[in-house]
Amino acid sequence: SKSTEKCVKFAVSLLKAWCVSNGESADIEKMTFAELNEILGKFYSNVRTKTGEYYSYSSLTSFRYSLNRYFQSMAEGKRFDIIENSEFFNSNEIFSTVIKSLKLKSTDKGDKNKLFLTSDELRQIYLQVFAEDSPKTLQYKVWFEVAVYFNKGGRSKQRILTKNCFIFGNDAFGKFVFLKKDTGSDSSMNSNKDGRKMYEKRNHPLCPVLSLAKYLSKLHPETMDLFQRPKYKISKSASVWYYHQPVGKNFLGNVMYLICTQAGISKQVSNKCL
Repeated sequence: SKSTEKCVKFAVSLLKAWCVSNGESADIEKMTFAELNEILGKFYSNVRTKTGEYYSYSSLTSFRYSLNRYFQSMAEGKRFDIIENSEFFNSNEIFSTVIKSLKLKSTDKGDKNKLFLTSDELRQIYLQVFAEDSPKTLQYKVWFEVAVYFNKGGRSKQRILTKNCFIFGNDAFGKFVFLKKDTGSDSSMNSNKDGRKMYEKRNHPLCPVLSLAKYLSKLHPETMDLFQRPKYKISKSASVWYYHQPVGKNFLGNVMYLICTQAGISKQVSNKCL
C-alpha cells in the first residue's frame, strides 16, 4: 500500500541521512552484514528528531520494521532479514535495550498503567506457547498477532471479528494479510484506516500469514466468529479443530494473562500491553 511504501521510504531516508550527518557511508545496500549491523546499532541508540528529542519506542519499532521490509524487497539473492538473521544479533540487542529505556521514560499518560513485554519475554512466549500443532496454542498465536498487527487488543474489538474479514494478497514486499476496513458495525472499530498489513516471514516456521491461513482452515464451517472454542481432544489431521460456538467474553479479556502464565512469565500483563 502507499502508506507502507511511505513508511519504508521515510525510514530508509532517515537512516541514510543519519549516516551522512555522522560521517558514515550512506551506501547501506552495499554494506556487508557486519558493517550494516554496526551502523544499525549506532542508529538505534543515537537517532533523534529534528528538535534533538528521542523518538518514541513505537516510532523506533516502526523504523526497524520498515527497514526490514526494504532489505527484504531487494533483488532475489540479495534479500535478508535484519530482525531474524543472527548476523544482526548485536544491533537487535541494542535495539531491545533502547526500547526498554524508552518505555521507562515514556511520559504518555496512558502508558503509565501498562506493563510491557520485553524482547526476551516475547521470545519466551513464541518458544513455549505459540505452537501450531494444537487448537489452543494456534488460537493463542493468531489472537496475539491479530492484536499486534491490527490494533485489535480490546475485547469489544475482538468480538466483532469474523473469519471472512481478512484479505490475503501479494505485493513487492511479499505475501500479506489485510483487515477489511468495514470490519464490524461500529465505525470507531475500523482500526485499519492506515492500511496496516501483516506480512509473511519468508522461510520462518512461525510465519504469521501461514498461521492465520491454517487457523482459518480449521475453524468450524457453520460459525462465522473468528475466535471459536477450541477442541481439546482432537487429531492433528482433523479438518475442524473448533466447536460450533464462540469463545466467552472472559476469555477474550484475559488472553494475554493466560499466554504469559503458560509461558512462565509472572508479571500481570494485560491485553492493553499490545
